Amino acid sequence: VFDKGDACSSMYFVRSGKLKYSQDNGIWNPDANDPDSDPPGDLVSKGAVISEAALWLEWVNCGQLVAASGCSLLALDAHRFSEVLLGYSKAQAKAVLYARRFLEAFKERGLLTDLPTVLKPSA
Repeated sequence: VFDKGDACSSMYFVRSGKLKYSQDNGIWNPDANDPDSDPPGDLVSKGAVISEAALWLEWVNCGQLVAASGCSLLALDAHRFSEVLLGYSKAQAKAVLYARRFLEAFKERGLLTDLPTVLKPSA
């Protein structure tokens, strides 16, 4: 799906299947590795959100995401998302507040990753 260091302009929703995410320096290549071997990394499955940071800042993928089985992803293009928000002032205001909370949580975590950032409930 993507490799470490790739520019990223979309957030992904996992609709079905399983993927593996790894920040290891070695890139897993199904053509070079045993095709029956399991790619290394954290399991990512249905319902997961990947690379949400791409919606709120310029983002470069911090790891590699590979399919571990047949899967389906939905991509939300960050540029198109921002264009649509501009037409809805209330939604845009809420998105700005959310983005601030996201960035705060992202900084607190101290680890750059494409995996989900958990937000604390707002006060």
